[in-house]
Amino acid sequence: MENWRAEFGAARPRRISIVKTASSGIGLRHKERESKIFFLVFAQGSSRPFAVAKIPRFREAAAGLHREHRMLSALAGDARLGSAFLSSVPMPLYFGPIGPETAAVQSALNGCIFRSESKPGARVDKKLANLTGLAQSWLDALRPFAACGPTVLSDEQIISWFIQPLDVMSRAASQADCDAGSLFHDIMHEADALAGVSLGLVRQHGDFTASNVSFARGECRVLDFEHYGIEQNPLFDILWFARSLWYGPYGPAWSSAPAAAQTLRHAAQQALGDKAMVAARALYTQALLKSFSRKYMYHGADSEAARALAPGYLAELEALRGSFAA
Repeated sequence: MENWRAEFGAARPRRISIVKTASSGIGLRHKERESKIFFLVFAQGSSRPFAVAKIPRFREAAAGLHREHRMLSALAGDARLGSAFLSSVPMPLYFGPIGPETAAVQSALNGCIFRSESKPGARVDKKLANLTGLAQSWLDALRPFAACGPTVLSDEQIISWFIQPLDVMSRAASQADCDAGSLFHDIMHEADALAGVSLGLVRQHGDFTASNVSFARGECRVLDFEHYGIEQNPLFDILWFARSLWYGPYGPAWSSAPAAAQTLRHAAQQALGDKAMVAARALYTQALLKSFSRKYMYHGADSEAARALAPGYLAELEALRGSFAA
């Protein structure tokens, strides 16, 4: 409240309500270092929040929130994006001390969060394809801000994108007694073929899943930019988003659903043009490998985590590569 007039540019409201909504990471041993407490801020008489305050529980989380605040500030200052796009992302309001705590405060985005479907079918496929199309339109609108330009993939990028996560998955597969040597050989062969290829890299949101996207009036609104820019694979975000929709009704074979495969192909064509059939399967594979690496590390990177995660992810990799054959 002491920061209100100075930081938010207006007389503070006569009465506000602040509601604690969540503390992420509770119960997850290896994610606690990133957890945050969330508060929603309501004006008197309103049922819709106008601001969100994030309070980091650990030092590492504060660094991520500061990175997010800087990125949102850069978005807000980019004239190429326009007011329509900027209404789909949070407006940064304040980052710094509020009493004894550090807080990141940003405008709240109101919309409907997707609730996972559990049963497959034509109706579900149509709905999910429509949501993925809205998400793809949002990513296309972000591209002027996020594009890195044509880049020749280096050996270092191949190591970072493929070899390192494959090492992690290979260790997990061994712990889970899964034989995946042939699959890993094929992935490495395709990865090696990407060295020296020129691609239009794009800084990615990095956690572009249905839990971070809400929908309102035929558009999507996107939250949580703490991982923005860490990934540059041009198909990274759309794979994560499509997977977060289709995995519920279809499980590890989600990419085999015709509507899902068609969506992935369309996204690859939009992002890569004529190179789609050459590189897309490897790039989608990389995004899925990164998904496994993150989750495996969060769950302890031990034999228990390997047995819980490796079989499903290996089946998913096989299905993805089979349904998106070059």
